[in-house]
Amino acid sequence: MVLRYSEIRLDASGVRELPDGSIRVPAVLTHTGVFPYQNPDGSPRREYRPADEVFRADAMSSFADAPVTISHPAERRVDCNTWRRDAIGHLSGTPRREGDKLVGDLLIRDASAIARVRSGDLHNVSCGYRVDFDPTPGVTPDGQSFDGVQRNITGNHIAILPRSERPRGGEACALRLDSDDNEVPLDYNIDMELKDLQVRCDALVAENAVLKSVVEPLKTQITVLEGELATAKKVAATPAEVPVERLDALVEERASVIALAKANDVDTAGKPNIAIKRAIVAKRTPALKDRVDSLSTESLDVALAAYKDAPHPTLASAVSVLGASGPATRTDSTQTVVSPREKFLTEMSNEWQSTGSVTVIAPGSLLNNRREQTGGINLSQTVGA
Repeated sequence: MVLRYSEIRLDASGVRELPDGSIRVPAVLTHTGVFPYQNPDGSPRREYRPADEVFRADAMSSFADAPVTISHPAERRVDCNTWRRDAIGHLSGTPRREGDKLVGDLLIRDASAIARVRSGDLHNVSCGYRVDFDPTPGVTPDGQSFDGVQRNITGNHIAILPRSERPRGGEACALRLDSDDNEVPLDYNIDMELKDLQVRCDALVAENAVLKSVVEPLKTQITVLEGELATAKKVAATPAEVPVERLDALVEERASVIALAKANDVDTAGKPNIAIKRAIVAKRTPALKDRVDSLSTESLDVALAAYKDAPHPTLASAVSVLGASGPATRTDSTQTVVSPREKFLTEMSNEWQSTGSVTVIAPGSLLNNRREQTGGINLSQTVGA
């Protein structure tokens, strides 16, 4: 157990005089919160007094009828041997809770003390009590850090202090007793307050230095990334330059497709090359009209090459053009890989085999009942068996 004092201002405005000249003075005895103390080496120590300890039933009842003294006695406590010398009155009954405060009425019987209370000389109230100190640090619900917790509060006396003994932190003053019962008095003054603030300030400065060491490299990285982004935006806003060779190839391809389309009376306005190619194949080979959209660019190019090389082809001549090279056979599989030419050839052959005819429309003019025997197939506007 260690000794603690806590100080609260006396509310002299509520003084009530009793018939015998004594006075009853309402007082705030203590409250919850974090209170500053001083270690033997002079360093500050912040102790937390939680509500469940301050307002514990046996803690409050331990102050019942506690003696009232002027300042704390030399022995740091009052007992039956020192009561007559030190006591000027007592607490009326058991204190009670009001919010976060422990309050009660002080009955002051000594005439000299009464005069000093009325004059305002005796200004503050300080409880003397013992506690078990739990050195577990933490943070209060309202965000105040502390170095330990006061537990098992046991009241001894209530001292009324002269105005010169100012309260620690505005409302609380304490004299600290270490584990050897060697009490270290805390002389409250501005220097001590500044010292406590300086310790906290130094901690914040150190924390700021750590954060700065992390933030500064990030700022540099952000600057680099912003520069890279600006460069990327500038590049994106500049149209890419197409090589002359590529432009020539595109122009040549477009001209070839348009020429073939005109030869087959296919409209090219506003259409891309692949749409024009599909329209030509659909017109030249109506049997593929419903499937032309599924044909790949390679298959379309094979068909257009056949139309270009043989404006009025028979099926046999188309077979000769499209089948100039056989299918490539994979050596790592039993599957046969069919080239675009072979695929188109197969589609035309299947159409002929299933219907007995393949319709081929010659560009420019119609074949007027012209018949030609090629590979056993008669070719006119409609080539049939």
